[in-house]
Amino acid sequence: MNKLLWFDLETTGLDAQRCAIVTGDFISETYGSVTELFHMECSPHEGAYISPEALTVQGITYDTLMRMPDPTQAYWLLCAFFKKHINQFDKTDKFMIAGYNPGFDVSFLSAFFKHMEDDYLGSFIDRRRVIDVRSIAVMCEELGLIPPLENYKLVTLAKHFEVEFKAHDSAEDIMVTRNIYRNHLLPLIMREMRKPKTKMHPFLHRIAILFGIR
Repeated sequence: MNKLLWFDLETTGLDAQRCAIVTGDFISETYGSVTELFHMECSPHEGAYISPEALTVQGITYDTLMRMPDPTQAYWLLCAFFKKHINQFDKTDKFMIAGYNPGFDVSFLSAFFKHMEDDYLGSFIDRRRVIDVRSIAVMCEELGLIPPLENYKLVTLAKHFEVEFKAHDSAEDIMVTRNIYRNHLLPLIMREMRKPKTKMHPFLHRIAILFGIR
């Protein structure tokens, strides 16, 4: 599998069962190259909880939120994007998920599909195969590849690598997440894995053997 789906969602709150998606930005990547960008805006489904704090963080008003496209329209556009890149009837053709703490976003995307009475999000994505850039950053600190950070918020990691961006904007968040992984964390790991065995961390040495780098 060489298809990655980088994505980030902004939502009306933190509970995927009660809250709704506001915006989403998706990057389709094949063999390391971006094949398409997709932006989604969505008004909340009926009965969704809307946190005033969430709207303040995102810099939008309630009126702006309610003028966004209907969830059904957003759903069909998102499915059309997925179908351009994935054969949903081929079990071997699924997106690997990539993002910053992507479990949060997957939970909202799954709930969104269920609100649309669609139980087949798994026909597009493989939930078992995940690149979590936050977890990779934590691993890099444990291995001594980056210094201890104050916390592992995306903005903190971006500051460390001198990557500027506007936080809490789904398009900015996912582009910066991919940038940090492709241009900073992955090269750090690959350089470490190419060191002589005596100088390499034992954990990475085992990974290097597993992936045939040794």
